[in-house]
Amino acid sequence: MNAVIVSFERLPLGLLGCYGSQHVQTPSFDQLATESIVFDQHFGENFDPQAAQQAWWTGQYHFPRSDDQQSASTNIFETFRSRGIEMHLLDFDASHSAEDGLRAAQTIFDGWNASGDAQHLLWIQCTGTQLAGSTEWDVGVEQCAEQVVACDAVLQAILAQVAALPGEPPLLILTAAAGEILFTRDSVTEADHDSLLHEERVHVPLIVRVPDSDQQGSRRQTLTQAIDIAPTLADWFDIQFEESERTGKSLLPLIDGRTTALRERVFMGHAATQAVRDADFCLIRSETAPPQLFLKPEDRYEQADAAREYPDVVDAMESALDEFLVGFGSV
Repeated sequence: MNAVIVSFERLPLGLLGCYGSQHVQTPSFDQLATESIVFDQHFGENFDPQAAQQAWWTGQYHFPRSDDQQSASTNIFETFRSRGIEMHLLDFDASHSAEDGLRAAQTIFDGWNASGDAQHLLWIQCTGTQLAGSTEWDVGVEQCAEQVVACDAVLQAILAQVAALPGEPPLLILTAAAGEILFTRDSVTEADHDSLLHEERVHVPLIVRVPDSDQQGSRRQTLTQAIDIAPTLADWFDIQFEESERTGKSLLPLIDGRTTALRERVFMGHAATQAVRDADFCLIRSETAPPQLFLKPEDRYEQADAAREYPDVVDAMESALDEFLVGFGSV
């Protein structure tokens, strides 16, 4: 059994056709979606661009942890290698070094073909979109659209390489660490670009193609998060992963129907700003402003603060956030 992960540091869900966009043609993303299970309510976790560790490599929440605590977390590369799985992390910019990256990917795939019955995991990490600070929204959308087209072309080449592999197809997961703030404001400052936990930043794509699944082309509306990637891979390779209320959970039971939900809420953070979201509301809290509450999914771009209308909801969600953070010694 093998697996391929294609991740992007930033990729705006709002510019992908398979997530309803009509701004950009994304045939490769869209084709993959028809062959896969699409998760419509998938969210990142830690939006600090200098984070010491990625949640999708550990299955752990990191935004409440210090850099030292993040660095000390065991990641899947260590665990999987100890179990004999051949691991490769391939890092390249889809816009500027795509050819080099694709050649490197093909070399790795050629090694798969020569290694017999060994199990393999290739993680392809792409830069994705890069919106400059203080960019007017219409210019930003145009810039991101061009970059998304470049990402789509790279994905097309990767999918062709995967399709050419002999034997059973690998599990394939496509996701992103963060989105881009494009449609929410007239312009984006550097501070906005790096810190806000609004929908466009935190709501990211997740597409999972499982070989021989009868769920191809279906969608899931339940809340999932970056922390779920590592336990999903562990499940795929039949490696034990200790799940708890503060770790990720395998997505495979959601795909094959063994369960219909993994959690009631997702938690996110960046520095002094934190957010908690459930199926109906998202609360954003910082040290410098009163809590904001937005109705979901109606207020997609979070333009109408409903905190005064729903004080009981604000109290309940703040309590849930505090209870969650207490487990990390963060409150």
